[in-house]
Amino acid sequence: MRAKTLGRWMIVVFLAALLVLAVAPPASAAKMAFKVATLAPKDLGWAVSFQKYVTPWVQRSTNDQVVFKVYWGGVMGNDNDYLRKMRIGQLQGAGLSGQGSTTACPEFSVVGLPFLFNSFEEVDYIRAMMFSTFDYFFSENGYKLMLWIDQDFDLFYSTKYRFDRLDDFKAAKIVTWYGPQEAAMLKALGASPIPIAVTDIPASKRSGVIDTNIAPAIWQVGSQLYTIDRYVNTMKIRYSPATVVLTNAAWGQIPEAYQEKLLESQADVQKKYCADIRRDNERCFKAMLDYGVQKVTPSPEAQAAIQKRAMKVYDDMSGSMYPVELLQEVKKYLAAFRKGKPESLKAATPRQSPRAESAADKARLAEMARAQAAADAAQKKAAAEAKAEPAAAQPAAQPEKKVSAWAERKRQIMEVQKMLKGMGYYDDDVDGVIGPNTRKGVMQYQKAKGLPQTGVIDRKLLLHMGVIK
Repeated sequence: MRAKTLGRWMIVVFLAALLVLAVAPPASAAKMAFKVATLAPKDLGWAVSFQKYVTPWVQRSTNDQVVFKVYWGGVMGNDNDYLRKMRIGQLQGAGLSGQGSTTACPEFSVVGLPFLFNSFEEVDYIRAMMFSTFDYFFSENGYKLMLWIDQDFDLFYSTKYRFDRLDDFKAAKIVTWYGPQEAAMLKALGASPIPIAVTDIPASKRSGVIDTNIAPAIWQVGSQLYTIDRYVNTMKIRYSPATVVLTNAAWGQIPEAYQEKLLESQADVQKKYCADIRRDNERCFKAMLDYGVQKVTPSPEAQAAIQKRAMKVYDDMSGSMYPVELLQEVKKYLAAFRKGKPESLKAATPRQSPRAESAADKARLAEMARAQAAADAAQKKAAAEAKAEPAAAQPAAQPEKKVSAWAERKRQIMEVQKMLKGMGYYDDDVDGVIGPNTRKGVMQYQKAKGLPQTGVIDRKLLLHMGVIK
């Protein structure tokens, strides 16, 4: 009797142990503390929203197994310092300003082109349509794009000039810190920009080394520069993003189950974060006006002249900061959105019909495939010759020509579209553009395969479909 009771007790203990193992986090999910740095002061704007949304998002999604140790207010240096420290493993992540974001991922600078966006609604649409594309570019540069949030529509603040005419740009002492794109824009406007680190701008402006800076409203209030400013120009000279990034290595340490949880609620966290930042910027702007800073709105003729000069950088930066095709895709989406028909994206294709563009892209993809096949054949031939001859007789190996990140991303999307088309989930052009029909097809595939229905062409989907290995 005792033996039977003991046997039953052992079975209960065994089943309880199995249950504990089933609900326990994986062994690889040992608590991880990631060091993250940011310029944002702890009690201001972006930092407050970070603590309100990002910290609980990470804790909730990872069962409190991932913790961010945040260094606020520039105590670890500036954005360039953060990127350097992430490369050597001293930091695992950062909250980056627009300058840091575009330094980390030059392709991302396309969203900060002058006068590209007219409203936050347009920004939100491009963010929804192209987040996965920019996530891919960040990944190619060594970073995981956790969140794409807002800095603001940056404005000109000056102690002397109204900036309602081009001559003001020639006379003003304007600081530049944001990177080559900002410097090129200011030069196109006739200015002679003065490069100064962002942390040195407040002292430089108070001492008269500069008299004008471009900034979001929150920063202008936080630095208290509004107390010496006379004018703020209301031209939305540029949309400026901000980001939260981890290194690829740090992201890879997070168990896949937790990664999925983070991604499931990513868009919701972004939306709430951006809503808070926009409200804070509006309040700060109003407070500056109440303090006595004079609002300047250029005439339509003056703004058109300034805009024409500033937009010269679109061509100047294409090919160096971002591929021209990326700018074309952004402009294509914006044109459709402005027509009130974001579903009809193909109608916005410049100079080519959708059929012609599709044919051209297919030709480029075929050319890439032929080049890759030729490279593979040459590599096999070289390997065979290496076996047959002494090593000393072999010529030095030639570096393999790397396909650009843009071309590879285009190839991946076109491969997904072809596969979706073959499965009956997609009935449109194989054009390498993630439009609504592509997203719908991806979601149908994900539903059929029991995957989270995100509509996003990310690494997980590409692996599942066999596009990458």
